Amino acid sequence: MWSYLANAQVPDNDFINQIVETLAAKEENSEENLDYSDLFETLSYYYVHHLNINTATADQLESLRIFTPLQVQAIIDYREKYGPFYSLYELFYVDGLDRETVEMAMPFLTTTSKKEENKPLKLKSVLRYGHNQMFLRSQRVLETRKGYLPASDSLLEANPNARYLGSPYKLYYRYKFYYRNNVFAGITAEKDEGEQFFRGTEKYGFDYYSAHLFLQNLGKVKKLAIGDYNAEFGQGLVMWTGFSFGKSPFVLNTMKTATGLKKYSSVNENNFLRGAGITYDFGSVDVTAFASYKRIDANVVGTDTSDNDYEIAEVSSLQNTGYHRTYNELANKNVLPLTVLGGNITYSAPKHLKVGLTAVNYKFGADVNRKDVLYNTYKFRGKELTNIGADYQYSMHNIYFFGEVAKSSNNGFAQIHGVNFALASNMNLSLVYRNYGINYQSIYTSPFAEGSKPMNEKGVYAGLQLFPIKYWDISLYYDLYKFPWYRFRISQTGTTGQDFLVNVGFSPSRELKMYWRYKQETKMEDLTVNSENPHLKLTVPKTIRRLRYNISYSVSPYWKFRNRIELSRYTKDTINQNGILMYQDVVYKCHKIPLKIIGRLAIFDTDGYQARIYAYENDVLYAFSIPGYYYKGKRYYLLFKYSPTRTLDFWLKISQWYYTDRNVISSGLNEINGHTKTEVKVQMRYKF
Repeated sequence: MWSYLANAQVPDNDFINQIVETLAAKEENSEENLDYSDLFETLSYYYVHHLNINTATADQLESLRIFTPLQVQAIIDYREKYGPFYSLYELFYVDGLDRETVEMAMPFLTTTSKKEENKPLKLKSVLRYGHNQMFLRSQRVLETRKGYLPASDSLLEANPNARYLGSPYKLYYRYKFYYRNNVFAGITAEKDEGEQFFRGTEKYGFDYYSAHLFLQNLGKVKKLAIGDYNAEFGQGLVMWTGFSFGKSPFVLNTMKTATGLKKYSSVNENNFLRGAGITYDFGSVDVTAFASYKRIDANVVGTDTSDNDYEIAEVSSLQNTGYHRTYNELANKNVLPLTVLGGNITYSAPKHLKVGLTAVNYKFGADVNRKDVLYNTYKFRGKELTNIGADYQYSMHNIYFFGEVAKSSNNGFAQIHGVNFALASNMNLSLVYRNYGINYQSIYTSPFAEGSKPMNEKGVYAGLQLFPIKYWDISLYYDLYKFPWYRFRISQTGTTGQDFLVNVGFSPSRELKMYWRYKQETKMEDLTVNSENPHLKLTVPKTIRRLRYNISYSVSPYWKFRNRIELSRYTKDTINQNGILMYQDVVYKCHKIPLKIIGRLAIFDTDGYQARIYAYENDVLYAFSIPGYYYKGKRYYLLFKYSPTRTLDFWLKISQWYYTDRNVISSGLNEINGHTKTEVKVQMRYKF
């Protein structure tokens, strides 16, 4: 099997999935399933086209998301001091690199360059030697949900939103092309379950289409983006539409690794730019300009019908679900024009210093006028917003400084400053201070924060990583933060919160790895003290505790097992909920045929939704799943991958929830009358 993969020159998706799962540890405690496709693509590319450790830039090394900025600088310093690496095993001698990080990174690195990497780019070569891939995916829940049941004409006349307009199938199509690390192009299309397909409002097929052409390293033109793309600058206070990690067991990964313009091929229907952008290389200075125009989803509350012309005059909120399954949801689709103009100038000194300046202007086609409640007092209202910010990175020996200061056009300010440094060869520390003003306003941002936006938050974070003895590692962080103004479900100013995590890992070999993890989060939240008067609330502490033991071990080249047990406890005033999750994973790789099988049996028992437990699970390529386990029952899935030829791959995933304490699952139009929820997912990839 391994020889088959080597000859086929395709990445070991199981191995990359393991890295994505490890890096996605924080999101296992999130209600949002983030899209890791960009990270997966980067790792997949470098798994086949290895990154030369002797010529790689700091940005390229950081793009792997495996090394911290301090570790990247240590690799570059080692290279400058001792010359080129003759073997990847020399990485074990670089100060600040632990064994697990080196082993994780080695499959993506090399010490030699391919001759074609230095050849000039020619259209003939691009067309002849480029790589093409096409994906087709279909999935659906087998049980009938309420939104797909037949409805009488009288019911639909009284409530047109009483059922979904489309079929229960979710469909996905993707075409991707790439040549070396210079040319990328692609088309992505998706239809969510319940949306129409080639009928009704979707006469052209899919509900969502995306296309991109992305060029890089073309002489002085460092990057050129046409179509849909992402933009990442600074520490995420002014502009950041791409994927971003927050607090996690990788306690030193507190600095955002901004890569500037990036191709976009995901299925998030709102959080990206559509237009064009270019980065030009002026030696030590990179200049980026970008422009975007698209129509986004929003909740319409006012219209202008003067001159017999229908025009959106006011919206109350921006919608991010991407669902267009009912008349109400369709009424919000692409109703609000948004124009984004921006630029960045970054100066990189020959050694150890990088400073940047970013400015972005947003213009909406109608007034954004949010609901008039206290927690919305300082949030953006109006048609136009401008953000400007300055960021820096500076390394000095074993110390790495970073930060950004930003201002919005309403005179709101936000700032973040951090430092990573090595206290000893086996001890690293990260400190971060952030102060996001209550009136700082932004649109496309993703900073290091407890909240989702850089506003109404002050905090201090400390993360420590230790390697006390051979095979053992300890990571811990403590984050103390304060919300000066009101927040959703917090009707009190000046509330505080704190997070604490400790992770102890033991990895005596590549075949055996285990860790113990404890995480505790406490913050304030409103509590209704009188059911007859729901407006009478008391703000009380809410605490969530989680304790996990995880082990993975290989008994042969063909069999691998993973086990986990996790406990959770939710406490809020007199309300207490407990939960437990146990699962067994089995990974089998056939040695005679190109078939991989991954299975899981999970048993869970929680007192309610508040004690839910999240766990990453393997999925078909470019689909990512971190379901939340709550109530009582079992979940199991089987994932098959079969590659009959070097150009063809098939995936099949069958999963089921089986609840033992209820006969109705979910609510609203997603309600299932029964105790099981079964999903089937099929995907094909053709490489040519």
